[in-house]
Amino acid sequence: MKISIFAGVLLLSAALMFLGPENTDAQPNAQFANQHINEDMIPAHCTRAMNARGLAVNGNVCKAANTFIGDPLVMVRAICGNAGVPHNGGLRASNVPFHIIVCKVNPQGAVPPCQYVGEALNSRIIIRCDAAGNPIQFHGLL
Repeated sequence: MKISIFAGVLLLSAALMFLGPENTDAQPNAQFANQHINEDMIPAHCTRAMNARGLAVNGNVCKAANTFIGDPLVMVRAICGNAGVPHNGGLRASNVPFHIIVCKVNPQGAVPPCQYVGEALNSRIIIRCDAAGNPIQFHGLL
């Protein structure tokens, strides 16, 4: 009986070592994903998304703009590898366009509660990647 318990623990340990961390998306990419990834985003959802994610207010001032990428994080992460090319100053540019929603503060709603208007675009994007190949900063559109 002791041998079978030991064998079970050993097998479970080996499986966990093989599989690695449960969710690699949730670790280094959490802040980037919160600020920029929203697969279901449409322009009409800008105010709701900005407020729900805590992106709208900086002190007593509404954030001027934020860009959401309407594609999965795994596609954005691929820009750090073969799906991107080097760009100025250690940045990476995507090879293909992404579905983009740019949310800009409505001038009449520039103080809290913040109101945003959105614009849908398809554009290549520029990001900064960390040494592990994870997107850590959105730098703009091409």
